[in-house]
Amino acid sequence: MRRLFLFLLIVSGTTAYGQFSSYRMAADLDSVRQNGWHHLHILPSWLAQMRGDKADVRLFSFRKNDTLETPYLVHKSEDRMRTKEIPVHTINRGISGRTLFLTLSQPSKKIINTLTFSPEAINFNCGVIIEGSDDQKNWIRLATDEPQRIFGIQNSDISYRYTTLRFTETNFRYLRLQLSDASQLGTVHVEATENTVDWAELDTLRITSTTTTESHTAHTTEMIMEFENPSSVDRLQLRFSNTGDFYRSVDVLARGDSIGGRNRNNAWWYPVSSGVVSSLEPAILRNLSVRASAIKLIIHNHNDQPLKITNAIALAERTYLAAKLEKNTRYVLTFGKKNDQAPRYDVVYFQETIPSVLPIISAGVSYSLQSANNVTTFGQNWWIWLLLIVAAVILGWMAMGLIKEK
Repeated sequence: MRRLFLFLLIVSGTTAYGQFSSYRMAADLDSVRQNGWHHLHILPSWLAQMRGDKADVRLFSFRKNDTLETPYLVHKSEDRMRTKEIPVHTINRGISGRTLFLTLSQPSKKIINTLTFSPEAINFNCGVIIEGSDDQKNWIRLATDEPQRIFGIQNSDISYRYTTLRFTETNFRYLRLQLSDASQLGTVHVEATENTVDWAELDTLRITSTTTTESHTAHTTEMIMEFENPSSVDRLQLRFSNTGDFYRSVDVLARGDSIGGRNRNNAWWYPVSSGVVSSLEPAILRNLSVRASAIKLIIHNHNDQPLKITNAIALAERTYLAAKLEKNTRYVLTFGKKNDQAPRYDVVYFQETIPSVLPIISAGVSYSLQSANNVTTFGQNWWIWLLLIVAAVILGWMAMGLIKEK
């Protein structure tokens, strides 16, 4: 019976190590200084080597005689907008020349910081001045000195509308709107809201080089961004030196060697997303959700002057792993297993019990579990081979003993 117990103990230990070592990459967590829930920041370079659904992520704890899988949850930081609609009524409408005047009333005097316009027209380009007053005598401009703009264009190639204007919070009883070139608008409906945004936490990716070219035959501006490491990319933020109004369509492509290798001779580009950059709003391309070592932008200038890119920033929405950890216990994050099945943990059903604010725990540099030169949790690889050989010998000896006992 004692031999059987010893046999099962060694088998379970060897199986645990085999389960751990079957992953391609690992990172050791720093020392845990207190019991309880922690947040681990998953780096964009790690995300690039994980499966998109994170099914290949495991967190192992190592104790003296045991290796256990630790349950976890993954959370991705995102922009969260809360919108509160504020009832307003149009009490005056007038036209002077080509300018439309609208006066809105909100007797409740609630906070407003956003107006959304819904013109009847499809194609339009109008300047908008927004003023506020409590007595309809003294008007105060709410936005900048320059008129804001609403813009819409739709044809067989393009469909774009920019009709939401934001300004400093105000609770004026009356709002007066001046819309230039209003003859092209038709009937206009205006909605007032108070918008509050919790901005996502973002990681800025290190770009090692950028190459910009202009094609006079294709009428395009192309930029290639090379990253220091293959990384998860969620957003691109661009700045241009052009001062006039512009509206351009943009294609985003990722290099096909992004994760597997960096052989430029065999590289290819595949489409990720398409969008629009405009002088009316910040040039941010969102929702890319791509893993890449390089990104290419193609801006279609058509017959207009080429856009001059002065700055490009690649961003990843920060991803956290939440887990309940014990102090004085060693933890290792593993990932990178092609055919792994997603784990199922009970903690999914008890998320409301997890504190909203958690201490952050860091991890060291990730290393390959497949490389003969790396240090693993058990020490140098020759120790592991020795351990496995000894375990195999003992298992063989005990198996023979069990056969003889029978």
